[in-house]
Amino acid sequence: GRPADPAPIEQAARDFQRLRSGEAVDGPPAGTAALRRDAVLAATAAAAAALAATAYLATGARSAAEPLRRSELWYADRSDAALWAHRFLAHLRPRSVYFQNAARLSVGLAAARAVAGVLSLPHGFWAMLAALTLTRSTAALTRETVRLALIGTLVGALAGAGLLVAVGHRSDVYAVILPVVMLATFCLGPTRGVGWAQALFTLTVATVFAQLAPAGWHLAEDRFLDVFTGSVIGIVIGLAAWPKGAHRQLHRDLAELLRAVAASTVVTTSRLTGRTDGQRQPRLLDALVMAESTYAQYQCEVLRPRPAGERPDWQAALLAGHHALRGVRRFQRDEPDSAGAADVVDVVEVDGGPAPLPVDPVLGRASDVARIYADTAAYLAGAAADRPVVPAAVPEPDSAGAAAPARPLLFDVYAWLDSLRRDASRLLGSPLPPPGGQSTRA
Repeated sequence: GRPADPAPIEQAARDFQRLRSGEAVDGPPAGTAALRRDAVLAATAAAAAALAATAYLATGARSAAEPLRRSELWYADRSDAALWAHRFLAHLRPRSVYFQNAARLSVGLAAARAVAGVLSLPHGFWAMLAALTLTRSTAALTRETVRLALIGTLVGALAGAGLLVAVGHRSDVYAVILPVVMLATFCLGPTRGVGWAQALFTLTVATVFAQLAPAGWHLAEDRFLDVFTGSVIGIVIGLAAWPKGAHRQLHRDLAELLRAVAASTVVTTSRLTGRTDGQRQPRLLDALVMAESTYAQYQCEVLRPRPAGERPDWQAALLAGHHALRGVRRFQRDEPDSAGAADVVDVVEVDGGPAPLPVDPVLGRASDVARIYADTAAYLAGAAADRPVVPAAVPEPDSAGAAAPARPLLFDVYAWLDSLRRDASRLLGSPLPPPGGQSTRA
């Protein structure tokens, strides 16, 4: 059945926030443990509301949870055309792996068409088809694919040549054989690999063309020559255009994402303390989309395995981006970002404006977290030789350092910053030092 409407969860979260603000002003001062517990509960409620809205919208109820849809689920009320346009424009840049793949295939097809025309290759479209289907996102993967494809094509060409010589020009025999060959091609080809696919497809082509016009064994020879030409073009293009695929681009994109996380942390906390200074919110969502796209291609590529200690936790980096984005949208009341998102949870209000937080402790902790992410970004981008040091946990905030209405918000911000620090520790593959302990190098 359809999940429950997430509106009650969202309303309960807002009521809880107002209750916390009222208790901070009218009630007795809350202890550190209670403020920490309520901060965790508020963050959990916000995540639960987002999860409920996601499940509700997935069932087709597009009109539910209006405030949440404007933020974390900004895409829910967009048309398909608008979403395709957004995706197209977001990846219309050289650092996008989708752009790189499109450019690589376009150049390969153009080169195959030019070579087929200059050399007057018979059935030259096979060369273009080979360049299109055998070119992969890395040079190493393209080379391995081409090796298997050429072996399969050679076997298929020999089998096709033998069939053409044995059957001759009897089209009725080819008509009987064709369904069996095509069934084997479309059943075994996708499951047994590119070598089987090319061998069976070559045999299918020979069977089809023999029915259209008288054909000899030279048809199989032409097929192998065209595939070989397209394969060589694919290898050359793979070596010339982004030969490492998403491997290096993943380092660059995740470094850009971590830099955006660092900047967003400082900008968000600065605005909560009233120290805006004309700072502009970084395009965190844009960096996150690019990093996720690159990581998706990276997972599809066959790369040489590296020791676990030398590779950061890429998923932890993406999770850090999501956690940072959720915090930015939760605490910041500002204009929508590039994705059309606004914030979800109201911050504490005092006389029509946000309750100011103590500047030094908040910005100090935010700067420490931002420095971790900036150093990690430099390490991933190759600008730093050593892994960053994971700092020891800092003491709990002093609730007396903030005005009474802002104390719950203070612990909410600290809990968010501490979660980002833990994400950075998982990213680097090092355990967090105990509170007050010494820093350790991963």
